[in-house]
Amino acid sequence: MKLDEDAGGNDVVRRVPIQRVHYVERSVEEFETEVKTLRNQVESFARNLQLSLLGGGDDADARTEEPQRIEVEDGRSSE
Repeated sequence: MKLDEDAGGNDVVRRVPIQRVHYVERSVEEFETEVKTLRNQVESFARNLQLSLLGGGDDADARTEEPQRIEVEDGRSSE
């Protein structure tokens, strides 16, 4: 499709392959909305994955646990 003309009067065209569309026009506002929706989906997926793998609920984030200390002995014999 013809888009414009360059300074020399030559047509500037855009090819759109039959198999797949590689070009989509949209406004900045539409793009921002799309990105925001995608971000919300990723955050929701991450939150669900975290709950599935690590368990816990709303109070799990608020708790603070002391680190556990484990005594370790040297494995070498004293002979």
